[in-house]
Amino acid sequence: MRTLIIVDLQKDFYDPAGSLYVNGAESIPAKVAGLIPHFDNIYFTLDWHPLNHCSFRQNGGPWPVHCLKYSWGASLPDEVLGAIDITRQNVFYYHKGERSYEEEYAAFRAITDNQLKALRDSDRIDICGLCGDYCVGLTIKRLVELGLKEKLHVMKECVGSIDDGTVLEGIIREIG
Repeated sequence: MRTLIIVDLQKDFYDPAGSLYVNGAESIPAKVAGLIPHFDNIYFTLDWHPLNHCSFRQNGGPWPVHCLKYSWGASLPDEVLGAIDITRQNVFYYHKGERSYEEEYAAFRAITDNQLKALRDSDRIDICGLCGDYCVGLTIKRLVELGLKEKLHVMKECVGSIDDGTVLEGIIREIG
């Protein structure tokens, strides 16, 4: 059984009109859509912020307002969602950053037993998405903490970063 974790592939990050656009990320949804048919389990992690989130500049944080719950910027690409075959694939959604007082770059801090079981039952876990230097990288570290290091494969061609990819490369080297 193969699992694909798609980290924060949301319009505010991949669309040039997004409030926290990652340079070059507009090509990633098509690449990810092409991968989806090859997986049994699909996990979407989603930045899912309230307007008063501590990470926003207007609230003293470093980032512009992005990925507000239920907004255009928080939505997933239609081409990726359209590639899913719900008759044979399990789809999970993991919202993060919902608490206004706490930043949450890494996914799976509050993983459910069913989500963790599905990950542990996987033969291989591929991970992709945005941004390599923040949410993807820290989600990789979290998966290692959960004992899934040996199953992890980072799909670097489907990861966009704010930096030049240096932070993600360092995390990959760090986990071995």
